[in-house]
Amino acid sequence: MKKNLFRLFQGIGFLIALAILVFLIRMPQLEGRAQHLDLLAIYSDPFIWYGYGIAGLFFAAYYQGIGLLGLIGENQLYSKSGIKLLVRLRNWTIAFGFSVLFAGIFIYTFHAQEDDPAGFLALCLIAVLASTIVIGVSLKMKKRIRLQYE
Repeated sequence: MKKNLFRLFQGIGFLIALAILVFLIRMPQLEGRAQHLDLLAIYSDPFIWYGYGIAGLFFAAYYQGIGLLGLIGENQLYSKSGIKLLVRLRNWTIAFGFSVLFAGIFIYTFHAQEDDPAGFLALCLIAVLASTIVIGVSLKMKKRIRLQYE
């Protein structure tokens, strides 16, 4: 029963990741400053590519989180592989958080005067806060696992 529940969570996580990927591909054509541009002009923007790089970091951390659910489902969280997975999750999340922070600083500093960056900056703040929470939880879990392991 518990194993099936975690498989269900993994499946839901996969569907969420798929929805996010579709959103990332479709969104630049519908919103923002690239709304009336052709596909070549949209996808040749370096900031769009930077956003896709940040998305890669997000998906790497997300994959580690799904792997963590797999270890919990198999009752193997309190093992060396659990510690390694938590360290990888923390590292990917740190990279994601700093990348989003730098994107927010870039937009705040270099946005056009007619643009309103408040929404993007709020999303950056939420993403950095969420990554900080994930980092804190992973550090606390790693500490608990090490105490159980020793």
